Amino acid sequence: MTKFRLFQLVLFAIVALCTCSQPAMAQAGHHARAKAAPKAHTQALMKSLVTGTEPAAALYPMWQGFAATPYTDYPSPFNSDGTELWYCYGNSPTANPDCPTIGDPSVQFPFDAIAVGVPQYGWPLATCDGTTTGSGLPGYDGYLPCGQAETFYEDWTEDTTDDLLYEVVITQVQGGVTQTLVDTGIEDFRAAGAYLEVTAADYPIQIIFAEDFNFGALGQTGKNNGNCFPNYNYPFDDGFPSGFYIIAANRTCVDPITGPATVTVTISLATPELGTNNSGCKIVDHNSVCDVAFITNHKVVQHSDIFIYAPPAT
Repeated sequence: MTKFRLFQLVLFAIVALCTCSQPAMAQAGHHARAKAAPKAHTQALMKSLVTGTEPAAALYPMWQGFAATPYTDYPSPFNSDGTELWYCYGNSPTANPDCPTIGDPSVQFPFDAIAVGVPQYGWPLATCDGTTTGSGLPGYDGYLPCGQAETFYEDWTEDTTDDLLYEVVITQVQGGVTQTLVDTGIEDFRAAGAYLEVTAADYPIQIIFAEDFNFGALGQTGKNNGNCFPNYNYPFDDGFPSGFYIIAANRTCVDPITGPATVTVTISLATPELGTNNSGCKIVDHNSVCDVAFITNHKVVQHSDIFIYAPPAT
């Protein structure tokens, strides 16, 4: 890189605490969403750097946590464009209509600020166990999450062509055995530049990924049950699809118990290949079946710890 660079700091506008919910399950195409900070943020904070002193072309971890979602505090937790109330980047000089102002007296919510849910360490079992309380409820396509995985990272790669891959795994040790409460599998958003709406000239970029969850099997058994997402738009029947797909991790989710748990988020930029060693599609029962392998070029892994607790009886 030869352009002027500077690491960016994200200013958090912390939103009041809440718990629970989600618009759709993986079976219906539920997945994470990601967005780069406004371009004005990078442009305004650029400083002259001596060539060669900027960070290497890589993905850099910034912050990861399990935070509140907007669903239970509002009759409709969505903006008019269908996006959730948060996260929400500010913007200037043209305000973001989803979060135009902040403060008293009111001022424009600036391009270097973002509204997010409050991160929490403690999460009540009663609202996070999807099998008993978080699923099967009306109004949320049968799924009610208890929190949102929020992940920030910074990208200095200028890699707009590789696929943007994302996976969340939440595990808990139960009886001395590490069990899975959530595994999204690999969510592939296809070409990073197109999905994030950036070009190589926009880098470095700061990005947030967010996805809403409850925990557990949701009353289902076997691999890819409950919060262990199944395949979605995968495998392919004729080359790469134009849009999003999920490759299942083939894990079995179990219900949570009280105690600590770990949230792990992996984000990658990778080159997809059809078939093992780019061998292409294969014919199965007279049908074309196309699976995919990845050459990972950049990867960042972030962790956070949570604690699932049972409140004392009243």
